Amino acid sequence: MAEQYIVTYDTHGLSLEGRKFTQKQIMGALAEGIFRPGMRFRRGRAEFVLTRDGLVPRRRVEPERSEEDVNSGEEET
Repeated sequence: MAEQYIVTYDTHGLSLEGRKFTQKQIMGALAEGIFRPGMRFRRGRAEFVLTRDGLVPRRRVEPERSEEDVNSGEEET
């Protein structure tokens, strides 16, 4: 059985969140104009974004350093 991708974010209001598709189905729907770039998918713990060229891994934003990390030590009053 082909690996399935779960829709996690649907930018176009098709109410597809939670539905599963194979990569072949996703690429076919993209070619037909049903799916559009920007949709997000998940396979296991990995997240992907749909582009015109296909599914690409989604980069996670690194959490910004907290003020405590920046001000290592006591605050001045």
